[in-house]
Amino acid sequence: MEPLLCRWIESKIGTFIIVSDLEGGWGTHNNIRYLMGADGRNYCLKLFDNIKKWKVESIAYNELLNFESELIPKYYGGFSYGNINAILISRLKGQTLASRINEFDDSYKKSIFYESGKLSREIEDKNIDKANWFGALNLDISATYETASEYLKSKFYKHIAFLDVVDTDLAELYKKSFNLIDKIYIEEPPVLVNEDNTVRNWMVDSENRLTGIVDFEYLTWGIKAQTVSAVVLKDEYIIDAYFKGYGVDRDVLSNIKYTNYLALLGISTIIYGKVNNIDKAVFLGNRLIAKYKGNKI
Repeated sequence: MEPLLCRWIESKIGTFIIVSDLEGGWGTHNNIRYLMGADGRNYCLKLFDNIKKWKVESIAYNELLNFESELIPKYYGGFSYGNINAILISRLKGQTLASRINEFDDSYKKSIFYESGKLSREIEDKNIDKANWFGALNLDISATYETASEYLKSKFYKHIAFLDVVDTDLAELYKKSFNLIDKIYIEEPPVLVNEDNTVRNWMVDSENRLTGIVDFEYLTWGIKAQTVSAVVLKDEYIIDAYFKGYGVDRDVLSNIKYTNYLALLGISTIIYGKVNNIDKAVFLGNRLIAKYKGNKI
């Protein structure tokens, strides 16, 4: 580890050692280094190749997630010098839910999804007074929008040029859904959304309890439909548990704000997969469209 980075870490937590990941840790998150302080406490050093992601997560922890919660890692600071970008946070117990989900019965899954939905709503509510625009957290004025309509059109406009890669029905649905953006979301208020709120980033302990959520580099000011969509492809009982924690009921699934967003999300995901030859994206996009067809009014 670079000496300058080591000295910075010591300025935050004192002397430390790098430890191996004995618990399986954060699964595929290979940009994590596990540390132990002289006091025996565990920490995570997260390294970034992309400075924009580092900036977003630094802003997220420093300004938006800085309230007391056992389910959010404690933030000790961000480091950026040359080509080294890092944040130092506390280590949550356990492993990712994605790495262990087949071990869980329905009652445990419902409990975890309920708690995750509850945390999503808490993060949203704690920042409602800061929600003045849509788009990126990096405060770059060129990447922010005053209305939900502007934000959503910027998000989905680029896919219109590639509608020839999907069949005619999907192309027409995309154009119809895109043209409805101004009408449907005209007065939609901004909320804080985690676009990477998935089981890959939910931590669970040896007692099968949610210990917290990691990875906030895709936090953005968006709309509620994005948060609701986080569990749309899960089993029905899991969706119900998440919604109960988040504070909505199943009626939201037939709301046109949700269904219109789901159509745009599904088709854009298919387009992305086809253009970039990513079969998994095509598969997920088709599942989203199937969910759209099952829930539309």
